[in-house]
Amino acid sequence: MATSAGDLNDIAKVHFHDLPTPEFDSPSPDFNALSKFPSHLQPSWDASMLLREPIASFLRNISSKAKRVIVVHDPLMSYNAQDVSSLPNVESYVPSLEGIMADKARDFSTYQHQYMDIRSGDIHNTSKVIEGKLLDLLEQAETNLNKKKWAIGPVLPTKLDHISNRNDICLEWLNKQPPR
Repeated sequence: MATSAGDLNDIAKVHFHDLPTPEFDSPSPDFNALSKFPSHLQPSWDASMLLREPIASFLRNISSKAKRVIVVHDPLMSYNAQDVSSLPNVESYVPSLEGIMADKARDFSTYQHQYMDIRSGDIHNTSKVIEGKLLDLLEQAETNLNKKKWAIGPVLPTKLDHISNRNDICLEWLNKQPPR
């Protein structure tokens, strides 16, 4: 989604809201564990399951005051965002995590999957210029489901010194390409 100078007033209408986070244990990662699954994150995932009612309450409150409310969440928060479907002026969008989830995280997301149908569409970290054909295919695949697709990228990290090796390879390749 490109923004022109004329759209700057629209940006001022975007508001972000923080919700209180439930208390949870935060163990250190076990770098010697046989499994590379980040099991130290499990308590935070368990705590996130307690957010449904606070989110629903917030959405009811904000939707009564706003013409349109957009909720952006990842697939792991689908359970908590399910009440979006009961509010006529609220839509939810899910950023795609395709290809970046470990198996156990995918297992956790399986529970969330049943609540994914309430979303209005998906947000992809790409652009029509880069992956137009893929985006067209994704849109065609979900046409019957009436889901919107938004390409808002590519969104790159702001601190390049904290990029993983995988991203370094991508940036190296990109730097070798001709201009434009």
